Amino acid sequence: MTTGEDAMIPDGWQPPPPDLAADAKQKAMEALRSDGPHAAQHRLARFYDTNGDYAGASFAQLGPIDITPADLLATTLLSVRIRPGAARRMLDRGDTRNTLLRKLRDLPDCDLANAGSPALTAMEGLYEAVKQALDRRYGQEPQCLGDRQQAMREEEA
Repeated sequence: MTTGEDAMIPDGWQPPPPDLAADAKQKAMEALRSDGPHAAQHRLARFYDTNGDYAGASFAQLGPIDITPADLLATTLLSVRIRPGAARRMLDRGDTRNTLLRKLRDLPDCDLANAGSPALTAMEGLYEAVKQALDRRYGQEPQCLGDRQQAMREEEA
């Protein structure tokens, strides 16, 4: 039986090395400080200020669970590259879009601070589905194409 912080680790996940967990906790606590020249509340206010140039304002008023071109734009504002093939897979009707929407709906409505094992497992499922959708090799079937044709196909994905 697990106790303490290990109790929040979903079954099948390995606990992080103690020094890594301690370092991450120290950095999180520093980021959450409410005093000093870079207090958390001031950084958050700047991040979500619609008159500023940070990505947080792009997420301030999200609509219903869906994947839209605006979501892909917001993602690129976080410096995540979405190739054309991945954008089509996420926006067009089909298995990829259906899987992503199902994984989004599976996320429990809870604060991250209170997320237990089921919430973390659901987040992992969404993360893996998005990684697969972004992978340029996703959905490609082996083809008997010349090297040049295959390279062009990969560039389009």
